[in-house]
Amino acid sequence: FFFDGFPNLSSEQKAKILPTTWNIVQKDVNNPDSVKARLCARGDREVGEVRTDSPTVSKQALRLLITRAAQKRWKIKSLDFTGAFLQGMDIDRDVFLRPPPDIREQHPNLVWKVVKRLYGFRDSSRGWYLEFNRAMKELGCEAIRCDSAMYVFKIDGEIVGLAGVHVDDVLFCGEPVFHRMVIDKLINKYVIGSIEISDFTFTGWSLTQDQHGIKLSQKQFLQQVDIEKFGRFNALSGDKKELLNEDLQALFRSLVGSIQWIIQVSRPDKSYYGVALATKLGKATIGDAKLGYKQLKSMI
Repeated sequence: FFFDGFPNLSSEQKAKILPTTWNIVQKDVNNPDSVKARLCARGDREVGEVRTDSPTVSKQALRLLITRAAQKRWKIKSLDFTGAFLQGMDIDRDVFLRPPPDIREQHPNLVWKVVKRLYGFRDSSRGWYLEFNRAMKELGCEAIRCDSAMYVFKIDGEIVGLAGVHVDDVLFCGEPVFHRMVIDKLINKYVIGSIEISDFTFTGWSLTQDQHGIKLSQKQFLQQVDIEKFGRFNALSGDKKELLNEDLQALFRSLVGSIQWIIQVSRPDKSYYGVALATKLGKATIGDAKLGYKQLKSMI
């Protein structure tokens, strides 16, 4: 941190100063207490090339993990890392931050030098992925060939544990030795938020496990779909081949996005409609809108 440091920076350093802002979000629309405030950097204003790739576990890999857990009767669990980006690898370049207005009122010349990639940087998630990937491999895990964010832990060539990472959330299962040699060490090394067992939500999937098996649904996501918002389509009149106006085209994109998310998880039987409607983006007609509304309503 630099107090009264702004005048002492070189011209090159001053060019690397990024503004910051407070970002206030409500993570769960059904929970008014889920409001969080984060200090975010305006990483979009950073000049130069920045590598941003950071794999997240695919839906297919998650299904394999859940299937394996059901076969082996392993208990599926999830955990999340608190302030994961701030626990990631140190940033690999010089970047400076101008504090938000409320802080500058007290310290007008204050400038911060970045050590960790905080929220807002283009490579924030990559910094955390690199750290998590390094830690998992040091603990003896390896990423599977078809998914760089799904890790397996083997003993004598047999898989005894699996873990899939989606940014700062991890879904995992395995034998006690996997929990002892991998998961427990992660928990001791990093700042962990919560550990969920048996009945929880992971990347929009509602997972419930009991003695009979594992149930996968999207009940939480479906509760958040505002079907009334799309009711405008059902009330449209006119030629079915008539193109929607610009505002309704945007609403149609939102409708198709909801359908696409649902068919990926709990309604694969509706995949045809998801693909067919996606080809109409930007050129949807009244007929397309009515069909999309009908299909979405049948899913929730």
